[in-house]
Amino acid sequence: MTQAEILPIAGYTHDRPCPICKHFRVSVPPCLGRIEGETIHCSSSFLSAGCGCDDGLYGHSTIGRCACGKRHKPRPASDERPDVEPAAPPPARPTPLDLGLQNAAAMSVVRPPPTLLVPGLGLVGGQGVPHMFAGEPSSGKTIVVQALLLALLRASQKWAGFSLGKLRRRRAVHLDFEVGEYLLDQRYQRLATGMGFQLRELGDRLERASFPAYRLTPDFRDVWRRLMTDRDFLVIDSLGSAAGFSLNARELVTEMMSMLAELSRETGCRVILIHHLRKTTLASGRHPDPERALEAFPNELCGSGALLANLDAGLGCIGREGEPIFVGQFRARTVGKLIPSFTLDVNDVDERGGRVARDPEHPSPGLRLERGPADAFLKLREASSRAREDRAELNYRERIREVLLARPEGRPKREVQLLARLEWETFQRVLLSMCSEIVEEPLPQSGRRGRPQMIVRLAPSLDQIEAGEGPPSSK
Repeated sequence: MTQAEILPIAGYTHDRPCPICKHFRVSVPPCLGRIEGETIHCSSSFLSAGCGCDDGLYGHSTIGRCACGKRHKPRPASDERPDVEPAAPPPARPTPLDLGLQNAAAMSVVRPPPTLLVPGLGLVGGQGVPHMFAGEPSSGKTIVVQALLLALLRASQKWAGFSLGKLRRRRAVHLDFEVGEYLLDQRYQRLATGMGFQLRELGDRLERASFPAYRLTPDFRDVWRRLMTDRDFLVIDSLGSAAGFSLNARELVTEMMSMLAELSRETGCRVILIHHLRKTTLASGRHPDPERALEAFPNELCGSGALLANLDAGLGCIGREGEPIFVGQFRARTVGKLIPSFTLDVNDVDERGGRVARDPEHPSPGLRLERGPADAFLKLREASSRAREDRAELNYRERIREVLLARPEGRPKREVQLLARLEWETFQRVLLSMCSEIVEEPLPQSGRRGRPQMIVRLAPSLDQIEAGEGPPSSK
């Protein structure tokens, strides 16, 4: 840098370079304020304004002379000078993410088992990912959740023969997206009567909303936080109606379940989902054994597999009208062990708790769920299955008789099968069971490739044979 580039400041012309770095006026001191002995040079925070030395010109000695030839005190820092704005604080370093790692010593601590709401059901209390009750329509899943919820809110010691966990009065909200307030409230009233108290006694510990406008999407996150704050349970019936989107969308399902789990950890409220199965196999009889049907539940849940991955306890309800409710577990995330299956009988009771006969036209004042063994359900289902098969068999036989009575001389076998509206395998089986009533005769010179066509007619009864009559006529 030349002398022509030296600028006069405060009436003083700098004609000497910095005695340390030998530089004239510079905008960025090349020595960057290094300390050598007692001299601090080219450092703006120690320059004095009284001698004309300014930021970026010459350094000066805090004890000896400045480069300008004068002795003076060090220049105050910028945050002590009223004419200079204090420098902005350096940006805060981001807090590193807690990885949540624990070493082997921490892993070796013997931990107490999780606290269960109902030990026999494997339902863990407190905050966490949602629980689920799943089943086909009219399988009893909603009434099971309602009865269990009343017992927990009432702080009862037992429910359906199960000992409940720590007794304390809790609060819950039931969001109804498909039943309606008339049936839902009526069932709550009857269940409470069956337990020996009046529903109004719970006050605001149990609240209900039917067909609300909010859905399980991030747009309503604050609404769900308000619903879960200061409550112990949130029942959503049913999940498919409350979601607001297709449950086959894996990303949206994962986002929804994560939101419920995060809000549960934030508020301490546990979510209980009521969910449907796909319209497939259980009702059609592909799994007539309820234990085998329960094993198929993880693959039968309506929606994406992300539902199962984000559940804590999953319980399945199986049953039809007139049957007990078969209850079993298909998911045990926290406990790690499935509960033994059992049945729940729904019994009609009066105001004093005594059993009464069921009358569909005049519902009883109360309902009570009583636990029974799973074997009883299996025997009842086998008996009812055999009864249905017997009724169907009698119906098939009657169809064939009507077809043959319309033409006493007989009909071709295939024609009888079509007129009776039976599948070929079923028709053959029923004909075999009617061997004492049916006569099959080949029709000569009929059929293809030498196979005779069979004619089927009703065989004459013993009375007709003794009287010398032929087969019965249609008259």
